[in-house]
Amino acid sequence: NIKMLSTKYIPDSYNDLIVNENIITILQSNLNVILYGPSGSGKTTMIKTLLKHKGNDKYLVINVADNRGINLIRDNIIDFINIDTIGIAHENVQKVIILDEMDSLTYDAQNILNSIMESCCNKSIRFIFVCNYFNNISQSIVSKCCCLRINCTDNSKLINRIKYICKNEN
Repeated sequence: NIKMLSTKYIPDSYNDLIVNENIITILQSNLNVILYGPSGSGKTTMIKTLLKHKGNDKYLVINVADNRGINLIRDNIIDFINIDTIGIAHENVQKVIILDEMDSLTYDAQNILNSIMESCCNKSIRFIFVCNYFNNISQSIVSKCCCLRINCTDNSKLINRIKYICKNEN
């Protein structure tokens, strides 16, 4: 039953997220972002909410835990960047690359990713990284991103959300 409720009440919009509005504004921007903080703080849920409201942007979402090395970069990210998207420059459409569990990516793969980020700086390509351990991300990548620490939800906001769910579920 708990799994069903957590799926049923997953946020549908930014208004449903229990997070500082500045974080939502940055997620909706064109900035490269690193979301970091403890497990269970809602980082991946924020990304899922972003994807629900993606508009015309093209997204590539990869869980780095599935493949931590250079082949991930070569086989997925470079191919995604090189795919021609018709009208991408004319419609303000971005390509957004999201790496969940970025802190698992190997050092060599991070170096290649850093080079890719440098070569993409004038293109409509944006990177969003999600991780638990910020100190496992290379400083060269960190320097190219807006870094947002996501803390566990404050209890009063969490209690209000639980009351909302209880009321709806009787």
